[in-house]
Amino acid sequence: MPALRPVKPQRGIEGAGSLQASLEQGSARQIATMQRERFARAPSCLAGPLPPRLTNNEEACLAFLLELGLDLKTEDGWVTWADLAVSERRLVLSELVRHMLQHGATPAEIERLVGEVYTLPREPRGSELRDAKEFGTLINACGRYEQAEVAYRVCRGDRAEVLALALDLLRAHRENLVHSLDFIASIGVTKLTALQYFHGEDRIKDTVVGITAGMILNSGKLDLSLPIFGFAYAEDGVKVSGRGTRDLVKRGLNLAAVMQEASTALGGEGGGHDVAAGATIPRGSEPEFLRLADKIVAGQLRPGA
Repeated sequence: MPALRPVKPQRGIEGAGSLQASLEQGSARQIATMQRERFARAPSCLAGPLPPRLTNNEEACLAFLLELGLDLKTEDGWVTWADLAVSERRLVLSELVRHMLQHGATPAEIERLVGEVYTLPREPRGSELRDAKEFGTLINACGRYEQAEVAYRVCRGDRAEVLALALDLLRAHRENLVHSLDFIASIGVTKLTALQYFHGEDRIKDTVVGITAGMILNSGKLDLSLPIFGFAYAEDGVKVSGRGTRDLVKRGLNLAAVMQEASTALGGEGGGHDVAAGATIPRGSEPEFLRLADKIVAGQLRPGA
């Protein structure tokens, strides 16, 4: 009997969707997923890699794209990536590669400019639902604000009023993230020996502290040689979320192990993945958690190349 090969669940979903002409897979620029996001903002808010001097800098992105001779606004509003012609997309990609090389980007970072993109062709072009990643973000926003029924109905195919409600939740979610980032900017991030952290107290929802931690780490304003830990008050204590980078994982970082060991020592619980993990600990135990986590991370990380 031949050996069985494990198959990732998403590959099975992809195959089933392709057979029904409801899912298309391809390789594309990561900002291609932003169907309705105005294109002038796109390079500034990538999840990764992070274009130097463009990340989280909308004015710099605007100048960068205008220098390419692109029309970024029409009578109907701001141009999105979905509105661009193929030749314009290629121009942006090639110039973005040039920009990153000029600012010291590594070959690995350049390669990550292109990734898998899943398109739902039955959804209207330019819709928030056409790109699978954006669809997932919409559904995720519903879940984070305890509106699972809305998410279910959108997935079932309900549109009109239900979709409008889901989009309202998504807008509120994004506004909440902006407020969270503004709060962190006002209080600052504290560095320890092997990690850096912020405490959102009751100003950052425990349901978004992890996303916020990832966004602030990837903002281009923090030390990427240290993982970041974010705290936020929750009903059952304090929520802790940790985020790292691929380079840190290569150096030995395992945030799941950090969260589990440090939280268990304080009567809490935690776990997750090597690059992203979380825990819940008793309120007031944050200083001791940080002391333990800092020691554990220091013991994990090997010197960088």
